[in-house]
Amino acid sequence: LVVIGARPGVGKSLMLTNLALHFAHQHKHAVLLSSLEMPELEVGQRMLSAYARANLTGLMEGSTDEATWGRIAEKTAALEALPVTVDDTPSQSVTHIRRRARDVQRRRDDLALIAVDYLQLVQPRDTRANRAEQLGQVSRDLKLLARETGACVVAAAQVNRDNMRRNDRPRMSDLRESGSIEADADQVILLHQPDDDIPELEVIVDKNRHGPKGSAALQIFGHYARLASVA
Repeated sequence: LVVIGARPGVGKSLMLTNLALHFAHQHKHAVLLSSLEMPELEVGQRMLSAYARANLTGLMEGSTDEATWGRIAEKTAALEALPVTVDDTPSQSVTHIRRRARDVQRRRDDLALIAVDYLQLVQPRDTRANRAEQLGQVSRDLKLLARETGACVVAAAQVNRDNMRRNDRPRMSDLRESGSIEADADQVILLHQPDDDIPELEVIVDKNRHGPKGSAALQIFGHYARLASVA
């Protein structure tokens, strides 16, 4: 279980769509993307923008030039052939996500990534429990889902407003109702954009059960809905 935490608008959804494309295109593995925040059409537009190097705003507004439309037409069929399943059902529970993962595994035996956008929107088993207990249920169930399916479960998560007031790098303790999430996650990755005017994202590995902690920088190509190595 990998948790990716960040403030709203920093790039959690961008990171998940890029991971989905990377697993499916570069490694040819099946991916399930449970999108509780964005509809499937929006997810598809972001993926197509990244895959075809097409300006996302132009793609959404239909104002793309002829050369780019040709590239989009060429890449659309290839994108549709990738083993990515997008589920934008609202109010998903972990039971629902598990069922969809099993559906994918019945078709393919190489499900490698289950991406959840985002953790706080997943419906808990006990809606009468307090919020911290509810999120504890969700994070534990996602951890079990990873063990049951053999796939890496990557869940985006919001950080709390204390970090927004501090206006500095997020900490693992900034994850909303973070106690259970911190304990259940094998890795916690925090995203931080130090300067709004510089399109760079700091990726901070704040917890890693199976390796070192550290940080790296990614360049944000927002117009292409892509993240790439600064190098």
